[in-house]
Amino acid sequence: MTPVRKTHTTWPLPGLATLALMLGMQSGTTMAAPADQDVFTDFETINATDFSIGTGDVTATFSGGFSGVAGILELYRSGTHAWMVNESNTGEIQFETNAAIVEFYARTLSTANGTSVLTAFDSQGQVVDSVTLNPGDPFQLVSFNGSIARIEFVNNATCANCMNSIDDFGFSPAGTGTVDLSGTVQTADGTDLCAMVLASGQFMFSCNPNGPFSLTGLPRENDGTVKRQVYVDGFFPEIDVLQDTVSETVVMTRAGTCPSYNPPYDPGVFPDSAGNRIDISGSVLLQDTPTPICAMVLANGQFMFSCDGSGSYALNIPLDTNGQFKLQVYADGFAPTIQSFDEFSATNDVRMARAVECQ
Repeated sequence: MTPVRKTHTTWPLPGLATLALMLGMQSGTTMAAPADQDVFTDFETINATDFSIGTGDVTATFSGGFSGVAGILELYRSGTHAWMVNESNTGEIQFETNAAIVEFYARTLSTANGTSVLTAFDSQGQVVDSVTLNPGDPFQLVSFNGSIARIEFVNNATCANCMNSIDDFGFSPAGTGTVDLSGTVQTADGTDLCAMVLASGQFMFSCNPNGPFSLTGLPRENDGTVKRQVYVDGFFPEIDVLQDTVSETVVMTRAGTCPSYNPPYDPGVFPDSAGNRIDISGSVLLQDTPTPICAMVLANGQFMFSCDGSGSYALNIPLDTNGQFKLQVYADGFAPTIQSFDEFSATNDVRMARAVECQ
């Protein structure tokens, strides 16, 4: 059968939360449902195993289960159809464009001998949220918020005809258009900080005065998000995936005392070399091992990422008024490494300590 695509916007939407579970909503109630999302189905006209709802690149594809009539009334919240997954099976809902909000009603059969588990994943396969449905529970309103690439619906029951079900399903895609990010970079006690703020290939320094930053007109990633990265000397990186325009305070965490895997270097003072440009290079490595690390490498206002799989970096930079350069290396989950060098030490491997090693 040709997959059915439709939208529907008639019922009011309840307040959103990371996870909303409203118990006691049996078939036939008049409580609000997810129909106010951009794409909605109650499955009433769909009799198929694999099918899609939506239009263009705003679609959700269902597989691993079936939409239709099973003759078990408790599996339908409205009408006589639902999307169901048989015992010991896993159904999947895949979004063409990542969804920002997914809302639906779900339950497992009251006589089932196992739970059902709903799990939402992002584009990298990381878990966004998860819900467990117990036998005997009525329909629950499930709301997943984030950047959602797919949802798994696992039926752990093993008894015959012990299906679970989803009914009245709606979703809205991640945002479109550009994003504006602004705010202030501070310590936990409210002291403004000089930081490098990077997002979607644009960056600025919150250093004149310390604290405030603003990046506008940022393009989104393919999943509709923007990754904001904030780096400060002596602090762990703060990296956040954002769904839309936001203005907020970014609170940084001090690195504390961390072990060093790098030999000390005492740079010379060469004011006659101030402003000269030199080439620097090296690799970013884990502790005393050859394991490469994907990191942000910053030196005298120039930066790059050592993320080609080798950990290597190479930059052409200007020397400061003392004929020196400050090499700053930041990686998520690692202690920042800050060292100063002169033009006679232009090649340097940087060895990173894990954040858990710091005190």
